[in-house]
Amino acid sequence: MNQCLDAVKQTKHPFKTYIGKIKDSGFDFLGYRITAQIKEKVTLAWKTIANHIDKLQQLYEQGATQQRIAEYVKHWLQWARSGVEIELSKVIEQSLNSELAKRVLGDIGLERVYREILS
Repeated sequence: MNQCLDAVKQTKHPFKTYIGKIKDSGFDFLGYRITAQIKEKVTLAWKTIANHIDKLQQLYEQGATQQRIAEYVKHWLQWARSGVEIELSKVIEQSLNSELAKRVLGDIGLERVYREILS
């Protein structure tokens, strides 16, 4: 757990006396998913990705310009990369292939924006 907290640049409260094992399924913390798996200890939480896609849909439905939506995506990706080292391109690829993203992003046409920013 201490290693995971170090990975997200967090410290535990000084009065914290016990930390148990991380469940196999892991847990969500500050928008990230922390697991005990060796290969992928920290990644984005699915709820974080779903919230991001919901925000994109809101912007689209409110008539935001393509430039405004692209700026939001850029800032969100910067946040997602900050604080931890994760394979963001892999996470975004998985989320772009989700049913929710296909439904929402298909209408908006932002797949190109993600790919440009990530490359």
